[in-house]
Amino acid sequence: MTGSGFPSSPTRSSMPVFPAPGSSPASTPRNGSRAPGIPTGALSVTLDPESISGDEALSPYWNAHCAEMQSMWWLGRIGTRVGGLNPLFLGDALLACQPVCEAMHKIGGNFILTAKPASHKALYEGLSRFRPRTLTKTVTEGVRKRRTYRRSYAWQADLRIRDGAAALPVTWVSLEIRNMETGTITCRTAFVTDLAVTHYNIEGIVAWGRLR
Repeated sequence: MTGSGFPSSPTRSSMPVFPAPGSSPASTPRNGSRAPGIPTGALSVTLDPESISGDEALSPYWNAHCAEMQSMWWLGRIGTRVGGLNPLFLGDALLACQPVCEAMHKIGGNFILTAKPASHKALYEGLSRFRPRTLTKTVTEGVRKRRTYRRSYAWQADLRIRDGAAALPVTWVSLEIRNMETGTITCRTAFVTDLAVTHYNIEGIVAWGRLR
């Protein structure tokens, strides 16, 4: 696929790498956890929109359109190769749109995709009507210089990824990490997923989402 906004040959970093059937996923969260609710042996596939949105002259709308079309093209090509491997797709907010998510479902996959207020206004408008469930944990990290952080998780099911009665239902999840000594927020991120989220697997799902 070529033309404005599409590379004639995808860069090496944007090419998905697939392990042999039956092998472990390409990568796992640093803490080695496997979240309940994520299929055992699920293959993680990162879709990288940067390879087709690097042209600064392109408008944000055109970048999003190119990312969507490129991802649809990739999913159509790799569907027969990963359909039986329980693929778990990770990606940028540009890919968290209904056509791409439906294409992931079509080949038997699940997704954890970045979701931002600026790009998912309908999602966050719906979220404002609810009081998300939360989970807070305090962890101490470091060897020579110990630092304490508070990890605040939140999630809300039964939201819609866009406007309209036919919009895909998703669950919103978020993480905020705060340095307890300085009060500084060191991480704030959010995702949408089609996986069932509970107190037992929220940490694992966020860890998988952050692998992207």
